[in-house]
Amino acid sequence: MQDFDIKNLIPVFVAVGIIILILLIAIPISKSTGQKYIKVVGNLFWLILVGWELAIIFGIVGVICCVTILFIPVGIQYFKFARLAFWPFGFKPDFTKLNGFKLALNIIWLILAGWESAVIIFIAGALCCVTIIGIPAGLQLFKFARLVIMPLGTTIEKIQE
Repeated sequence: MQDFDIKNLIPVFVAVGIIILILLIAIPISKSTGQKYIKVVGNLFWLILVGWELAIIFGIVGVICCVTILFIPVGIQYFKFARLAFWPFGFKPDFTKLNGFKLALNIIWLILAGWESAVIIFIAGALCCVTIIGIPAGLQLFKFARLVIMPLGTTIEKIQE
């Protein structure tokens, strides 16, 4: 039996990339359907390269937060972020003004774990922005960095076209 090696997956990634490029070239795109199509292609690339890892991490953090009774609202938000991590293009976060318990919980989260998470995601976004093709992924990671620093009071809305 052969050991697993990441090098064995390179032909799969190349084949997926070639298929997506062929689809981009072969299918005529009008302006209205073109934007939807580009979002789907962007989401597919995101899912293959970054999204599944980020969704798993957000899910694990959500479970850990729900184990502690104090951070259950943060854990629920992280489950929403995990869903967004699978398919982020076409959705935007809406931030609301907070007061009371949610504001206090956001400040506690910011001090304990929020700033570290945001810095790591921000650095990953900056590294993605080094290449031209990585700029959309980097911008999505910047959006996630803002979400994880103060998770409460955020709703995810679909962008209307």
